[in-house]
Amino acid sequence: MVNPTPNPSPDRAIYGFVLYITSLLLLALYLTWAFVPLSWLQAVHLDYWADKYWAIAGPVAVSVAVCCGYVLCFVVDIANTPGLESASVVTDRFYIAEGQEGRQEGDTSTREEGSIGQGGRRTGGIPPIADISLSEISRILSSDDVY
Repeated sequence: MVNPTPNPSPDRAIYGFVLYITSLLLLALYLTWAFVPLSWLQAVHLDYWADKYWAIAGPVAVSVAVCCGYVLCFVVDIANTPGLESASVVTDRFYIAEGQEGRQEGDTSTREEGSIGQGGRRTGGIPPIADISLSEISRILSSDDVY
């Protein structure tokens, strides 16, 4: 049995090394094209280069595209967020109203909070967990005698 290790596999290490060398060669080629005068490049019979304008315009276009991508992700997140008047902002599928009976989805508790009294309700002990209603939160936050 193979033990898991944080070290990269040989295949991954080789691919990483090749990508590293390739990126260094492409950087050297880009810097040569950007900074060496065109007459020198033509003197060694390197004739088919793009205009020097693209040495600046290309990286700027990539930078603008990345920034626009971040803005687009932010806009999509904002567009997919429900409005403040939506009930899904306040509740979710795990919402348990105060006084609601029975086990809820995701509830795995098996502890006993107290004995069962008259009417089938538990008496004593820790009350069952419940979410505070929005009206109760608003009442508490708007009252002057919070403490």
